[in-house]
Amino acid sequence: MNKNKTVENQDLATRFEFLEDLPNYISVTDTENRFQGISGCCLKFLDWDFCNQAIGKTYYDIPNDFSKIADSVVNFEKKVIDYNKVALSLLCFHYKGSVKAMIVDKKPVYDKEKKVIGIVSSITDITNIVIKKYELLNQLDKKYIDEFSPKLHILTPEFSPLPLSKRQQECLSLIMRGKTIKEIAYILGISYRTAEGHIQVIKHKLGCNNKSQLIEKAIDSGFLFHVPEILFGLKT
Repeated sequence: MNKNKTVENQDLATRFEFLEDLPNYISVTDTENRFQGISGCCLKFLDWDFCNQAIGKTYYDIPNDFSKIADSVVNFEKKVIDYNKVALSLLCFHYKGSVKAMIVDKKPVYDKEKKVIGIVSSITDITNIVIKKYELLNQLDKKYIDEFSPKLHILTPEFSPLPLSKRQQECLSLIMRGKTIKEIAYILGISYRTAEGHIQVIKHKLGCNNKSQLIEKAIDSGFLFHVPEILFGLKT
């Protein structure tokens, strides 16, 4: 049986057949990450000429540098399905000679029985808004990553690989980027004592005694790419 001709995929294709005429960056994928619908703008952005070139293809088949981030996107979509939750990410990659920063909003799509059968992705180019903050973040992360490469930063705190609250995740992200307790308190708009308290709780939760152990634990878990929105100036 052709995997792209399942009842679920036919449902997706029918419900989103109008996408090709929309001016927005929108796409629809099934639970195996195959495109079932795509807007004209998104089609051109991914360097496809016609809709039928994209339908049934995966992120690995995209004919530009976006494909280099396919593993991260596929893993992120799996989390959206597993958690059954709307989620945000920030994609950063080279596109035609420059760096692009795109906010991606992913939402589950359901059938009549409320079963998740796909994901609709809405993409917004925010390069001009966050590029300076991203370049700074990239400089700070060079100690962990040798060179610039396409990245997917997860902005949804519920997807964190570590059992930390949203505020604790913000503190840990800043610790990893070399910020002092005083700087963390200022950035987050909290008192020094509150920031210090959060860090002590983080150490306890993660079984760490010092900053070096915290950073090592965070790196090993993949937390480096779980970046709070506040680091990009997207939320206060």
